[in-house]
Amino acid sequence: MEGTSKKRMHLHPNMTISEENAKNKKDAKDELEIAKGNRIELRNEAEKRKRSYTALQSEIEEYKNVTGEEPTNIAIQRDDAKKGLDEIQTDLNDTEEKYSKAVENYKKARENNGADNVDAEVKQEGLQDDIDIAEGNITILREYLAETKMVYGNTVAKYKADETPELDAEVKIQKKRFNITKKEIEKVKKEIKELKKQQNNGESPAVSDDEDADENLSDDGLFVRDSGHASDASDASNEGDEDVDPEDLWSPALARKRAGLRKDVFRIEGYRDGRPAKVITGRGPPNASSFRLENESDYAVDRKTDIDITKNRLGDEKIEGKWQYGKNQLPVIQGVALPPDNSVKSVKPIPKVPYGQFQQRATPTAVRIKWWLGNNNYVKCWETRSTIRRIWGRVQGDIAIYEAAIFQEKRYEQWQTGHRGDTGRSPSAQPSSSKVHFDISDDDSDGDNGDKPQTVGKTKKKQGEPKVKKEPGEEEPPKAAQNLAETTQKSDMKIFEARWCERRKISPADMTDEQDLEFFSAWQKVERAKEA
Repeated sequence: MEGTSKKRMHLHPNMTISEENAKNKKDAKDELEIAKGNRIELRNEAEKRKRSYTALQSEIEEYKNVTGEEPTNIAIQRDDAKKGLDEIQTDLNDTEEKYSKAVENYKKARENNGADNVDAEVKQEGLQDDIDIAEGNITILREYLAETKMVYGNTVAKYKADETPELDAEVKIQKKRFNITKKEIEKVKKEIKELKKQQNNGESPAVSDDEDADENLSDDGLFVRDSGHASDASDASNEGDEDVDPEDLWSPALARKRAGLRKDVFRIEGYRDGRPAKVITGRGPPNASSFRLENESDYAVDRKTDIDITKNRLGDEKIEGKWQYGKNQLPVIQGVALPPDNSVKSVKPIPKVPYGQFQQRATPTAVRIKWWLGNNNYVKCWETRSTIRRIWGRVQGDIAIYEAAIFQEKRYEQWQTGHRGDTGRSPSAQPSSSKVHFDISDDDSDGDNGDKPQTVGKTKKKQGEPKVKKEPGEEEPPKAAQNLAETTQKSDMKIFEARWCERRKISPADMTDEQDLEFFSAWQKVERAKEA
């Protein structure tokens, strides 16, 4: 009796023993889940830091072999990485102790609730926890492998253009890092296989080893000349030659192949006849592409296989004088074809001037649009600047093209430097702050007028100014009122620009692309506030 009352002193006044045991089991399980999550997180972080330290140490050794000197900046990074690794190892040891204690507490709580065969269950759960950690680690390793492969390819391309000892060392480092990571992946695979075998009481599970079998640096088609770390370039150049007649000397396909113009490095999006004829070229993966509008004479265009971009423009289609594609099709800009010098400033919006004054023409370009057709169907094609202006208005349309071009080139640069992954997805190529979607455009004229001055007399009709097409039912504003509004808008914009730059202590003439974009976004807000 005394023992019973003594035992009940530990109970909550409103709980029975079974209720308290159930509560203790739930609390122990919650503590175990927390300890398990902390353990996985720290184990993965420790693996990342260990890999970073090992990579930096390997990089230093390779640089010393090639240049004879230890790079001071990398040595500092290595020392910091070693310090971080030591720190997290201390935390990890503490976390492992808490995890073991939480496992033991949960085991006792289940036993107090009358569970049988708890030891076997705990063992199975521990194996599953280790499998979860290993599978998380292999996911991280695969991401690291893909990143290393991309950086390797970009470094090889730079080395081809400038064969410096530093780039030579960097190529070797990336290749070594790639091969080491592949070995680590195989090691973790074996670990997972062994853990699952223990789970299955000694029976080997069916595990596929094919996922990483095709990972190889030569897949990118990038080779370093005259280097021990290069793949055999002749083998690459002969790839696919079994389908080529040995007597063939030249064709567009052969010309591209011999120039090393491969799919994920360079491609021809399409061409456009005119004087001169133009070709749109693409570089980079779908999620970080950069486009150029270049002279057709500079490239091997095949009119049988390459696309004539003027033949499938949905933005030009009319039925009974009415445009068939506009805002209702939710157009999205996915690319802007820039001049060969890839100058984003070339598509910077040009304020319209009063009638009779000098008006600079917009740079010829093209805009890649994704049109929504309903039922999850989309069509992508290259449209003209006139179509963009028709849909969103002259000012807003030009701003959209400019914003999209900045965003496009920023992502392409990130991919080139290894800070953006390569995926098969097309870009959502539009900053969320913009009202207009990404697009590609061209002037009405097929000629290449560049930025040549267009002199306009007061009694003559303006030459070369693209006609802005209106949506059905949209009224044309009176000329006089339109000119006055445009003059006032330009004046207000100049005043706002001067004040905006003065607050930031910069000159309007020296603004960067990012500052230009920031300014136009601020000006848009002012305009919208006026309309409201």
